[in-house]
Amino acid sequence: MSEERISRSVSNGNGNTKAIVDEALEKSLLSEWDAQLVEYDTARFPFNKWILGRVQAMGYELSDLTEIHNVIPIGETYKVTKRLCADTNMPDFRKMLNSFVREVVVQKGALKPPIGPRTGTPTRC
Repeated sequence: MSEERISRSVSNGNGNTKAIVDEALEKSLLSEWDAQLVEYDTARFPFNKWILGRVQAMGYELSDLTEIHNVIPIGETYKVTKRLCADTNMPDFRKMLNSFVREVVVQKGALKPPIGPRTGTPTRC
């Protein structure tokens, strides 16, 4: 990853876009995160329970995520993955994720606010 540049597309208002390097993000990803596990309050940010609930709502009998690979047939993996990705646009998940970014990622990644949710930009799946 150290050879790659972290960038995002920005519109100039004429319908043209250009990639700009987000240097603070790149520095944080390479120095603070670099594939490290992050400890956080799972009671405050229950991502695993949210995912488990979504999988159960799809009709799969699953008591915890450690058995997901044994419960979802391989032929249904793509469908479940796409559904979970789309479900991350749900307001309850977005609220939890935005709070997680502000309270955990910004602080542990040595980033500086303002960092906030983008409005009207759903996740593409």
